[in-house]
Order: sequence, then C-alpha cells, then structure tokens
Amino acid sequence: MSRRDARDAAIKIIFEYSFSVTDNSPESVEKLIESYMQDFDESEGGAKEEYEYLCNVVRGVISNIDEIDELIKSCIKGWSFERLGKADVAILRVAVYEMKFREDIPESISINEAVELAKKYGTDDSPSYINGVLGSVYKILKD
Repeated sequence: MSRRDARDAAIKIIFEYSFSVTDNSPESVEKLIESYMQDFDESEGGAKEEYEYLCNVVRGVISNIDEIDELIKSCIKGWSFERLGKADVAILRVAVYEMKFREDIPESISINEAVELAKKYGTDDSPSYINGVLGSVYKILKD
C-alpha cells in the first residue's frame, strides 16, 4: 500500500462514514476502519507505515470534523456545503485535515492528491472546484 493508496482508502472510509456512522465515538470509528481494512494484508504490498497513516488520517478527520467542515464552508463560493457531493466532501475533508494538522505533508501534495482523487471519484467539475476550495483554504491557513 503506497501513501497514495492509503489516502484513497481514507477517502473511501470518510465517504462511508458520512452515510453510516451516527456518532464520533472511538468505538464507531475503529469499527469503521476495521470493517474497511479486513482485507489489508502486509504481504500483499501493505506497509505498516501507510496503514498507520491511513488510521491516523481517518481518526484525525473524524475527531476534527466540525472544525474541518467550518473551514471548508468558509471557502465555498456560491454553493452550500449540504449540496456538495459526498465524494467531494470526503476528498475535501481529508485534504483539509492534511493541510491543517499534518506538518509532514506539504500543502501542495495534499492539494494535488485531492485533485487527482476528484478526477477519479468526482464529477467533471470536481477537480477544478476542489482545487479552488483548497486554494482558498491554503490562503486562510497561511494568514
């Protein structure tokens, strides 16, 4: 599992979280991670470091979700948060978490990876929209 694969998996878990989890309890979060990672096998290319990254990102997004969502909402122009696609929201949440809380990941990497994931999971407009929102987030975080 590469860092890119781990980030992709984190997006999927956060996406599922938006539909299935009704609370932020550590138990619910761990069950969600475990249910998704049942097939994780280090012998099939999974690296412990990337698995830990994945778990830390998922836990971090969920434990800081209100703050992350407020930051996203402050950067959305002409659109309501509730109308955003769930895939776009999951991508934005992971990217904003990395930008705000992970000093070991350059913001440019988080933005670029989010745009690539938007091409994979979003609509035709998602990559440019996500790039714009994350550009605004970057400006806020740098001020």
